[in-house]
Amino acid sequence: GEWQQLHQEGRAEASEGAYPCCLSFHSDVTFLVGREQKEVFAHRCLLSSRCQAFHAMLSQPQKAPQAPLILSHVQPEVFLAVLEYLYSNSVTLNNLIVSMTPGKGDLQVHCLAFIENHTQEVVQTHGFLELSELAMQAILQSNGLAIDEVKLIHAVREWAHVGSAVLGRSVRDVAGAVVPGLRLALLSPSELTTLEEDNRKDQMIPVREASKWLRIMGTAVQYTRGAPHW
Repeated sequence: GEWQQLHQEGRAEASEGAYPCCLSFHSDVTFLVGREQKEVFAHRCLLSSRCQAFHAMLSQPQKAPQAPLILSHVQPEVFLAVLEYLYSNSVTLNNLIVSMTPGKGDLQVHCLAFIENHTQEVVQTHGFLELSELAMQAILQSNGLAIDEVKLIHAVREWAHVGSAVLGRSVRDVAGAVVPGLRLALLSPSELTTLEEDNRKDQMIPVREASKWLRIMGTAVQYTRGAPHW
């Protein structure tokens, strides 16, 4: 249909950074996004039907209906990632990761849902390693991540090492705020033993968290990713 054609046209120009700004074909709403007021074209019907936030925004009466809508508080790359998802039901992983900005409402919900369904692919991207501390916390709070906890802990450890190198801080310091989101109770005794050996090298997990390993290893209770945090 027309939307698929628009999506394909956008994908063809994405390498030039034009997607979805090229969607001026039959567009009936224009956004000026960010401080630089980047011009982005879209279609009211699709946005309203796909996103409650856009529905509310576009339903408000305007003195000049054809006037551009100014979104100076939104980063252009974040807005483009949202439109890419709304138009195509998919989004470039690096664009998605950039969009994981806490406090973005519907945007964060859409991004997190995608990450939950494609967790193993997401943790292997460069974008994952560039996540902010707050974005990482938001992801680790999810009960729906489609990944084994051991692999998730490994990915977070890699993220912390990259942050340590970039920020000049210890791995333990970089990971301090996100470690409580790791669910050590999901690990088997042998996995906990391996984790303890890794932790001796970088001290990513504080002693107060590591002490819980002993209690966990002494119980036969099994947990799932949906289990509550300690």
